[in-house]
Amino acid sequence: MGVLAMVTLTALATVLPPSPSAAVMGGAPATGDPAVVELTIGSGTSRVGLCSATLWKPRVLLTAAHCVVPIGSAAPVDPSLIRVHAPGVVAIGPGSAGTVTGVTVPAGFVNASSRVQPDDIAALTLAAPLAPPGVVRLASRAEIDAWARVAAPVEHLGYGRISPTRSTDTPHTLTLPLGSYDPGTGRVRTVNTLTTSPCPGDSGGPLLRSTPGGRVSVGVFAGANATCTTPALIGEPSTVAFAPIGYAALLNPVLTAVGEPEIPGAPGAVTAAVRNRDVTISWQPPALGVGALTGYDVLDGGGNPVCATSDLSCVIGGLADGIAEFTVRARNGQGEGDAEVTRATAVIAPPTAPGRPRVRQSRGRATVSWTAPGGSAVVERYEVRLRPTAGGVSRTLCTARAGEQPAPTECTGQLPPGTHRLIVRTWTGMGQAPPSPPSRPVTVRTARDS
Repeated sequence: MGVLAMVTLTALATVLPPSPSAAVMGGAPATGDPAVVELTIGSGTSRVGLCSATLWKPRVLLTAAHCVVPIGSAAPVDPSLIRVHAPGVVAIGPGSAGTVTGVTVPAGFVNASSRVQPDDIAALTLAAPLAPPGVVRLASRAEIDAWARVAAPVEHLGYGRISPTRSTDTPHTLTLPLGSYDPGTGRVRTVNTLTTSPCPGDSGGPLLRSTPGGRVSVGVFAGANATCTTPALIGEPSTVAFAPIGYAALLNPVLTAVGEPEIPGAPGAVTAAVRNRDVTISWQPPALGVGALTGYDVLDGGGNPVCATSDLSCVIGGLADGIAEFTVRARNGQGEGDAEVTRATAVIAPPTAPGRPRVRQSRGRATVSWTAPGGSAVVERYEVRLRPTAGGVSRTLCTARAGEQPAPTECTGQLPPGTHRLIVRTWTGMGQAPPSPPSRPVTVRTARDS
């Protein structure tokens, strides 16, 4: 995503309209929604360059960088020229609800054309709290990746047009499926339809996903492959947004400036160690936002929290057979934090049979060895038994008990005269394993030899 920098402007910049932004057609009115804000740029009663924004923190708005950087330029406009309405209001006239004091954009961002540029995201700092925000936190990269894999629905919000030709002062909402997510570029795409799509004016507006803890920010809308809709693009991931969680290095100085805790980065080196039906998940602290870190959440493959801790490991017990996946998300006191797209994987499986025993014997003194069973079960003890012949009685030749893991896979005992086949039985923390296949015949010829 390139090098990031914080830019706070004090000098008056040349006022140019932002590049064309792609608004909500086919949606429903969202008047009163606390997450969406209208932005305009201008002076006096003029309204130039309509865009939308997300109220993320009481004093921080997220929007598209092209909404605050004139086309053909790399320098944002003077913050004093950005007009802000209260969230969710019917926005008539220039905004005056909040005063913008700072504009933060990625270093190297250039509003080069009407096409969506890389890193098209920005943060606006307000002089005073605007309102309680309608977003509880930023979605982690792991969450967005999981939702994109199942085309989960996300909500677009914006003040843009409601048709290719019709404008409105009312915010609208529209739900579309997630089409893709690229954690390398931070791009999130949704899939529009013939009659439903973001339109010009929605740029900078939020993409939100409802969770049990509240709505989380998935992306900041930047543009689309068409104005409102183009039939050739129907069913394709045609809209483009940028996931703000991937810009923690950009956003943390903004948070510090307004007295909010930083966003912890994703924990590193996440591993899973299996023991019977328990899995120990371990990790290393994140590289970003460590000072604001208050704990970690371990989430299962479905994104459900299964452990909360301030330690660097957690034991998840009582798992069923199968593959279990886990991610670890760092969090600050507000529940804000990140998790990597990659997951720690654990395979929970009952013990298999040990391998066919091999026997070395001399004068009836037999040393028996075998390969350990598979599965996640921890071996507690082995028992080598003589396989009974017709009318005979089975007896134990020797045992091997587990001390330190792995358990020994060899033991020695005295065989009686005769021809024998040996089997290995295994007791584990998940119950008794199937017996091994019988060994090849072993013959002890006379009592004297034995």
